[in-house]
Amino acid sequence: MAALLTGVLTADQRWGLVVTWDNGAVEKVIWPYGFAARADGTRLTLIDAEHGGVIIAREGDRVAVGGGEIDADGTWLACPTDIRIVAPT
Repeated sequence: MAALLTGVLTADQRWGLVVTWDNGAVEKVIWPYGFAARADGTRLTLIDAEHGGVIIAREGDRVAVGGGEIDADGTWLACPTDIRIVAPT
């Protein structure tokens, strides 16, 4: 996989955190092992629980997620070493 997903980190009732493209389409994301969503006030936060709960990004942040689509439904498999904030909220 050598692709890049860029959009806004968004809360989703079923998937926890997804990425919303600029056109409004939602990309379901399978986050790497050890990553989790945690409530942080009124927003969800993407954390790396395997490394002490380091905050990766917050709901509303514009993010870039390396990886690639793994099925016909457009599910994105995220690469653990290529998730970053492009523009914080």
